[in-house]
Amino acid sequence: LTKNMTNEFVETGVFVEVKTLVDDEIVYQPGVTESKFTVQFIIDTIEKRGVNTLPINESVELAQINKLMQEMDKILDSQLGSLHVKDIVK
Repeated sequence: LTKNMTNEFVETGVFVEVKTLVDDEIVYQPGVTESKFTVQFIIDTIEKRGVNTLPINESVELAQINKLMQEMDKILDSQLGSLHVKDIVK
C-alpha cells in the first residue's frame, strides 16, 4: 500500500524521487512548496490524475455516490481541507 501511494504521489508531482550521492539510494522529498501541501491540494492532485467521467448508467446507487462525493467536497472546502499535512502528522 505504501509503495502504491508513494508511486501515485511521484506520478502526480506531490513527491519527487531523488538519488543520494553516497550510495544512489532513492529517497523522496515534497514536489511542491510547504505552503501548498494541504489535504485539499493532495486530494485534488490525485483526483485530477484519474479519469473524471465513466460511462455508467444512471442509478439510485450512482445518485447516492454523487451526493456523498459532493458532501466530501464541501467538507474539504472547509477548514479541514486547508490543514497543512505537517500539522496533522505532529
